[in-house]
Amino acid sequence: MAKLAKYAYDCGMKTIAEYQEEGGDPRAWLTAQNKVWEELQARSDGLPPGEVVGGLLKFQVADGYAVYVVTKATPLTLTHVPFGDAYQVHDALIRGLRRADVLASLERDRKLSAIFAKKKAI
Repeated sequence: MAKLAKYAYDCGMKTIAEYQEEGGDPRAWLTAQNKVWEELQARSDGLPPGEVVGGLLKFQVADGYAVYVVTKATPLTLTHVPFGDAYQVHDALIRGLRRADVLASLERDRKLSAIFAKKKAI
């Protein structure tokens, strides 16, 4: 059974609202967010078999995703990543996850990334 960390994952990003209040260009914010996302996804995709720490989990919510990163293997702990609209899933969903669920999700994402990487190479 997994735990949910008490604090959000610090990926060094301000919210779009905070960025715009400071007079920032939303396109620059989106570019920066995409860069952070690619780094998190690359780290997750590059995990050795059986490793979960650093794994990125996404759950479909409304028109986006609730994003979490595995921050501890024992006890299995997920931390919310406040990306995009910063959607979250109910705590009970996180608590019900097992290590096997996380490994299966990471493997599915790895395979999907490989398919799209082949398409980009063409």
